[in-house]
Amino acid sequence: MAVNNPSLISHRSDPDSQTAIIFIHGFDGDPQSWNSFCEYLKDEPNLSGWDIHSLGYSTVGLKSLDFWLPWRKLPSIELLGVSLGTMTGLKALKRYKSLVLIAHSMGGLVTQQALVTDDDAFQSKVTHVFLFGTPSGGVGLARHLGMFNRQARDLSSDSDFITNLRKKWANKYNANIPFKLWAIAGQTDPIVSSKSAHSAFPESAREGIAGDHSAIVRPESPDAPSVEIVVKGITTGSVTGGRLESARLALHRSLAQDTIDAYLPAAATLEQWALVELALALESTGKSDQALEVLRQRKDLDLDAKGTLAGRLKRKWLDVPTEKEGKSALDLYSSAYAEAKTSNDFDQARYHGINVAYMTLAQKRDAAGAKAVAEEVLDWCDEIPTGDLWHSATVGEALIHLNRPTDALDAYRDAAKTGPDARQVQSLYLQAVGTAKRLRMDDFADDLAAVLEEELQI
Repeated sequence: MAVNNPSLISHRSDPDSQTAIIFIHGFDGDPQSWNSFCEYLKDEPNLSGWDIHSLGYSTVGLKSLDFWLPWRKLPSIELLGVSLGTMTGLKALKRYKSLVLIAHSMGGLVTQQALVTDDDAFQSKVTHVFLFGTPSGGVGLARHLGMFNRQARDLSSDSDFITNLRKKWANKYNANIPFKLWAIAGQTDPIVSSKSAHSAFPESAREGIAGDHSAIVRPESPDAPSVEIVVKGITTGSVTGGRLESARLALHRSLAQDTIDAYLPAAATLEQWALVELALALESTGKSDQALEVLRQRKDLDLDAKGTLAGRLKRKWLDVPTEKEGKSALDLYSSAYAEAKTSNDFDQARYHGINVAYMTLAQKRDAAGAKAVAEEVLDWCDEIPTGDLWHSATVGEALIHLNRPTDALDAYRDAAKTGPDARQVQSLYLQAVGTAKRLRMDDFADDLAAVLEEELQI
């Protein structure tokens, strides 16, 4: 089927929404190729905060007479990639600050091309990319069809387009991909091999699901593996699986990129509060190592910045628990806690103290020592009961250490009533659950999720 003009089908569009899922079809496809997939996502309550659109572009298939007529010119994949960025900046899509891109086959190459062009406005919006059956390493058979069709020629594994795309991708992203990425191969795909679909990307991004080249993007039920990968991928990191949480988190990431663009060039001379904002923004966009670097290069860190550095070390230790990172985080928290107590800085003592308790339990595996610190932190909180978000969350976490789950849930209920944003909810939830699990309070995670859902109405 030929698509003579790019088009957009809107499956759900809320004029107030700032987040959208964009489907991009493959060779010989059109925007309607995704209809069933889009309907399943529309019906998924955890994605109700996302608009859903399907984007078209000019292409023809082997069954079309136009394919076999060389003078019927089609745009190159490189040009289509540039056009994708342009389309998302036009009126219908311009309002979105966060985009999920779901592409099939050649559409995945169009997507990758868009992500390596000099279009920072487009690229800064992209939070998730799903590539289904995409020949990122090319298709061997395509070289025989290249004399008839420009797009087929670009698809060839030895084409200039594929060679240049792989070089540009490696130079731009290397091991530091700022969005979440999935490269998904069909287990019985006769067109795109798993090697072509996977080899350009890190192992952590590779998935394989049952189905041939077409079946993997034409799910027959909402429980199909392709739908499950997308839903889980978008909602991972949302605290309770609530309806709006994944959209809120993606929007936060997009706003964080604005902070990076503004502050990173002046990282060495930023004021302390701006340095903290920059580090948090870098981490939220997947640049944890760079966040550590900008903090470590400064020798004048105040208590807040020290806490931010310790927090980045703690998160790195949670990902890969090496003794160096864990000990560094605990030592930094402990020295800052002592300094905050000496200067009678309540906010910093509360923050550093509860993290000393957490790392004492998690890194040193010393529940008794963690409990003693938590009791001390709780005294600080009782002495100056501000009732703000982090006061209530700190009380809740301290009460977990003291094995008082009912009282802890009441404290987190108070925290939720202060109206935290998505990143704050994620932070307090993950640390609370991490503490509870280490103390074998197995039901606490579900109980806390229920409390947050109820209070935040998500």
